[in-house]
Amino acid sequence: MSTTLNISIAGIAFSILSADKTAVITPPPDPAYNQFTLPPGKDRTDIGVTVYPEPSSIPKPDNSTLIFEGGEAWRLFRCDAGYLLTLNLPGAPAPLWSIQADPAFTELTAHCHPSIVKTTNEGRTIPSPITYPLDQIILIHHLAHKGGLIVHSAGLEYNGRVSVFPGKSGAGKSSISRILSRNGKVALLSDDRMIIRKTSVRYRAFGTPWPGEAKIAANRNAPLGSLFFLTRPMSNKVLPLSPAEALVRLLPVTSIPWYDKTVMPKVLDLCGELLKQVSAFDLRFTLDQNLMDVLIDFFPEKETGL
Repeated sequence: MSTTLNISIAGIAFSILSADKTAVITPPPDPAYNQFTLPPGKDRTDIGVTVYPEPSSIPKPDNSTLIFEGGEAWRLFRCDAGYLLTLNLPGAPAPLWSIQADPAFTELTAHCHPSIVKTTNEGRTIPSPITYPLDQIILIHHLAHKGGLIVHSAGLEYNGRVSVFPGKSGAGKSSISRILSRNGKVALLSDDRMIIRKTSVRYRAFGTPWPGEAKIAANRNAPLGSLFFLTRPMSNKVLPLSPAEALVRLLPVTSIPWYDKTVMPKVLDLCGELLKQVSAFDLRFTLDQNLMDVLIDFFPEKETGL
């Protein structure tokens, strides 16, 4: 049986390999990852992950500098070789995962706690470290070097373009996704987080395996059409935003590593460049069936020649 697991998110291919050739890396249990897990035999790798199940090899953050603490769950340290990312259980004496990464987050060494290594008659299994929340943290840094953003937003494809609907928690991303999904001409990509990447000629928007309440997570992408920032008034209306106005709305809903001054400027620059090229609107909406009728006039024309 192959010891390599392949996962692709937003066109970024993870190749997850067990250092113990007798152990198998198991896919994330969340069904949202099913579409993003690739069949065996894929040889393309953007981020290589080598997993070590031996407890004696778990690195210590003694010579590292803590740069961010995500509550009690995870911590990010800077060290001489790059970074150390740990995932912790409350009250546990040792991290569940300790992941060493190079500065661009392209080569990772993941050390797991022995408690999550399972032994059966057929051998050992190790759960994939590339799952929520570690994959998001890794991709925030990796995408910063590759011209990409993780945006808290819903997204749909219509006429070959993706419209992205950014909003904070409670803004209505899942609710608007449920309404728009009733229109047979649209394809929903996500109801909580989208990834936007800069390519050689344009920006593309990607669904992710991190859904919201509506459980929408599609491994699908298309050229980015427009951004519709969500506002909840008493009527359905679309108002254009200037790049400066849109930037004020985009920054709070984008996963920006404010704690890391080596990559943070790259993300901020990309946000500014994006809004100079992509139309942005304030979408004032109610939860009724007339919403699609209002939006359709602002969707781009049908995309051809892709």
